[in-house]
Amino acid sequence: MEIGPGSIRVGRFIGRLGVVPMPAVGRGLGLVDRVVRRHVAKLEEVGWCERTPAVRGDGTLVWMTPTGLDRVGLGQLPAPRAPNPFSPQTLRSIRVTWAAADIEHAGHQWIASRELALAPGDWAAEIANERGGYSRRLPDLVFWSAWDRRLRVAVVVAQGLSNPRRERAALEGWQRSISAGQYAQVHYVAGPAFVSHLRRVAEDIGLTAPQLIVGERVMADELPVLASVSEEADEESVA
Repeated sequence: MEIGPGSIRVGRFIGRLGVVPMPAVGRGLGLVDRVVRRHVAKLEEVGWCERTPAVRGDGTLVWMTPTGLDRVGLGQLPAPRAPNPFSPQTLRSIRVTWAAADIEHAGHQWIASRELALAPGDWAAEIANERGGYSRRLPDLVFWSAWDRRLRVAVVVAQGLSNPRRERAALEGWQRSISAGQYAQVHYVAGPAFVSHLRRVAEDIGLTAPQLIVGERVMADELPVLASVSEEADEESVA
């Protein structure tokens, strides 16, 4: 069976993210469900992808095989294992995929943590750990501002309330990363209960908008915020 450019485009979107809910593919690439299903069926028939039903109302989960990754130009990435639909890791992958779909739908260029891990030194923030040292922390996604390609935004998909000390250390690490010019902004994607908590911790260390955005959707009010960051960068360059 011949695999056309549309199916390869779908395969690349899936391969960059790992385990992906099929409805998110349609959202990101602007395709209706039946078209996504047709492309995935073609990829599965030639052994380029596998799929399994989800259990949380997210539709079918799909992921690329080693052969599929190689054929769509992502052979450098590791092939995911068959997911456990009930695991926190699968839930996290679903949430990251929906965030990436929003970014893709908005027309931004982006890169996922699977790709970032190939060169972690370029993308990771240094986060203080409990041993008195620092550990590298990769964002879940990075995208570039539509206003200024010099400005890149780190996206962190929060799972929920965790150790307060670790949360503070992570925010301080992203604050240092922004101060060093590695990122223009960090955007936390979190549930309603976690949003207000994150904002309180961030305000306590002086990390506020436009450097930090916290919300339930990654693209909410994104462009005006990044526009203000771009203007600040231009003023600094003129000075």
